[in-house]
Amino acid sequence: MNYESWTIHPDNFIRFSPTVLQTNNFDLSKDLQHLIVQSKNTSSNSPVEVIFKDFRLATLTGIFQTDSLLADGTLNGVFIINDMATQPNFTTDLSIKNLTVNGDTIGDVHAIIDNTKAKVFAINIALTGRGNDVSLNGNYFLKLGGKSSMDLVLDIKTMQMRSLQGASLGNIRDSKGHLSGKVIIGGNMVSPDIHGNLEFFQTSMVITKLNSVFKVDNGQILAIDNKGLKFNSFTIKDVKDNRFTINGSAFTKNYINYVFDLRLRANNFQPLNSTRADNQAFYGKIIFSTDMRISGTEKAPVIDGRLKLKEGSDFTIVLPQTEPGLVARDGVVVFVDKDAPVNDELFYSVLDSLNSTSIFGMEVSVNIEIDKKASLTLVIDESNNDHLKLKGEAILNGGIDKSGKVTLTGTYELDEGTYEMSFNLLERRFNIQKGSKITWSGEPTDGNLNITAVYTANTSAVELVQDQIVEAKTDLRYRQELPFEVHLSMTGPLLQPVLKFEIKLPKESLIRIGGEIAAQIEMRLQQLNAEPSELNKQVFALLILNRFTSQNPFESAGGGINAESMARQSVSKILTAQLNKLAEDLVSGVDINFDIVSSEDYTTGTMQNKTDLAVGVSKKLFNERLNVTLGTNIVLEGGQQNSASGNLGASNAPNVNIEYLLSNDGRYMLRAYRRNKYEGIIEGYIIETGVGFVMAVDYDKFKEIFRKKVRNRSGRRVKTTDQTESKPETPPLNEPEKKQSPVINNERKDEDEN
Repeated sequence: MNYESWTIHPDNFIRFSPTVLQTNNFDLSKDLQHLIVQSKNTSSNSPVEVIFKDFRLATLTGIFQTDSLLADGTLNGVFIINDMATQPNFTTDLSIKNLTVNGDTIGDVHAIIDNTKAKVFAINIALTGRGNDVSLNGNYFLKLGGKSSMDLVLDIKTMQMRSLQGASLGNIRDSKGHLSGKVIIGGNMVSPDIHGNLEFFQTSMVITKLNSVFKVDNGQILAIDNKGLKFNSFTIKDVKDNRFTINGSAFTKNYINYVFDLRLRANNFQPLNSTRADNQAFYGKIIFSTDMRISGTEKAPVIDGRLKLKEGSDFTIVLPQTEPGLVARDGVVVFVDKDAPVNDELFYSVLDSLNSTSIFGMEVSVNIEIDKKASLTLVIDESNNDHLKLKGEAILNGGIDKSGKVTLTGTYELDEGTYEMSFNLLERRFNIQKGSKITWSGEPTDGNLNITAVYTANTSAVELVQDQIVEAKTDLRYRQELPFEVHLSMTGPLLQPVLKFEIKLPKESLIRIGGEIAAQIEMRLQQLNAEPSELNKQVFALLILNRFTSQNPFESAGGGINAESMARQSVSKILTAQLNKLAEDLVSGVDINFDIVSSEDYTTGTMQNKTDLAVGVSKKLFNERLNVTLGTNIVLEGGQQNSASGNLGASNAPNVNIEYLLSNDGRYMLRAYRRNKYEGIIEGYIIETGVGFVMAVDYDKFKEIFRKKVRNRSGRRVKTTDQTESKPETPPLNEPEKKQSPVINNERKDEDEN
């Protein structure tokens, strides 16, 4: 049975006819499970007992369902059939221990049904255990012609929400809280008469596809009567206790067909917090406010109102791919029609899911407003993770007609955003320019793009102009790095946009370099943008190599290695180390640090070496909780760099860094700083001022970040480690103590600050 071997008593028989059913020793068993069918005596009209002993429900459900875990539990009890020859009736006394539905244990069920009285079924069913206490008692009166009636009482003293999870077929998880209430069920199956209330007590659940928490607080009541379901300010809360309120009724006479008169209102409600694992077509975080009305019937609902996507929303839509690709190798052979178009099902099935809904007869008209701080991501090429991340304002109208067709009209005006593209291991980010927009006038996938995005490549113009200007190879002014911009224009249909490139140099950069060089570079860029083949080559070079390429790619005027520069930088490191060694014990209680940085400068048209000396002094106060660092940069060589950039003397402005440890172990720290930084020819020296909060975590394994520290016997806080971890090596004796550098110089890497 169910593909498993069972044994049966060798001395068994079943005799049956239209008026006789007689069995003997029919004992079907496997391990401790028994299914016994046995007549009470040898008479032709003897009652027949069907006895279950430690019988698993999964054995029965597995016969009808491939998933044997649909329902499980241990069944014990007896089902007795009486008066087979005259007026058949039955009685049952069955119990199910640890009833499980889809892997979730509900509790214990005890069912007693007595049909000894003709056409009357006396029902007594109880659910207990796992925090549940539910009973159904009463009578069901069987009558011909559809006039059967009920007189039942459903008494829900406690029904745990987690017990309902299994019945949701995986659509609900992480349920908490419980229900209580009493419902009186009368009338008949065609027109039931139901009265009662269901009250919620600290209930919450997660809708799996949405991955968002929905909560119902104490005192929320769902009223039920012979007219249907009534909602009186029935409030659902999200994870941050923002409210979604339902008012109105769902009228019904048979609890199958409904007429709606509902009003839904919400403010900053979060119904969606999903990832790609939850839904591959669309996912993310949605926060909205709404005021909607629902009317019509369950077959033809009418939804009208407004919806505003609020700040904090970050929603991703994966556009269907026009070419199928290999997702995984599962060892499954699939036979396909080779005469069919290669992309007919893979492409259009996803496309239809975005442009239509499986619910027909619905009429929806919703005014949609998008806050300028809400983020929308369109995944254009999922295999390469090419995507548009957009922020802006929109006023749209979304609709669904009775055929299930989805429409969207309006304009999405973009304030900012990025277009990120990948090429093998390289990733490039284009910044979307303000004024770009997406316009819809039909299906959501039929949007029209008008987007301009810019990628900035800091490089020299030598390879760009050396084939037209001979002296570019020798005139070192062309070696100066400039912020060249690659403009990407995306126009046309959303699914098949037209891409166009253009290379520009910002006007402010042209003004700063000025003179003949600026004119020559601008003229060369105009020529380049008029030649698509050459333009595409240079765009490719800027995106991949972050530089221009000459007509002869093996000749590169700006790619050589300057041996002197390399030597100077190495010497700078040696000098820095020696100065720091001399300063270690210069002043007691004060840390002094030096740093020498060498670089090259082409601002004047000739190569000049630029050398800066950074000096820093650090002092710890208040039991080493407060650390004050003062530093400055002194130009030793190439000082005219300051005047060329317009920030004369800025390099000598002092650097200040103040750090205060909020905790003794230094895990949490406040920082205030003022830094003098050199940002290149255009910006020159700038002064950056800010404050930050720093959290430092010391860990050997990633999971240790979230593990609490414990105290050893001496009271000292130490990290907890796995027993399987090896003991750390003992540091060698007389190892010099590492000193923290107090210098804040131009070349220092900024730390992450939040």
